[in-house]
Amino acid sequence: MRIPFVVKGNALASVSAIPDAFLRIKPGFYLGKAVSHHGEALGYQVMVRFPFPKGVSDWEPDWSGPGGWNVLGTWPGFQHLPFQRQVAELPGANGVGTPALSADLAQSGSSAVGIIYIVAKSDWTAWGDRAPPGFYHGSIEVTVSAAQ
Repeated sequence: MRIPFVVKGNALASVSAIPDAFLRIKPGFYLGKAVSHHGEALGYQVMVRFPFPKGVSDWEPDWSGPGGWNVLGTWPGFQHLPFQRQVAELPGANGVGTPALSADLAQSGSSAVGIIYIVAKSDWTAWGDRAPPGFYHGSIEVTVSAAQ
């Protein structure tokens, strides 16, 4: 899932995200926790890009294909993108959200675009088994702060 957003203003803006609950998955890392209406839990990774570089739009192939998302290694395609410092993800620790990413809005035309990615794979479970099919829900809190 991709959630685009725009931050407007004339200050140094910072953006970070944290899930409302965490799940320790089989390899021992913590991810966001989504729950089905039957009570099954599934982990999800949160990744923030801020500011999103202008002119970059066609770099996301099929995330489910070979070499897709890893638990903490994210999506290998990000290694080939410019502006790596503008990418933050969950670090794998319980209760810890993404590091904050900043943009100077005064120097970028008073606004900056960002994207939050939420990615789940069926084997990101506490036991490493595939999660049953169905709808899973979880939530994240996005924090935007400004400083002069």
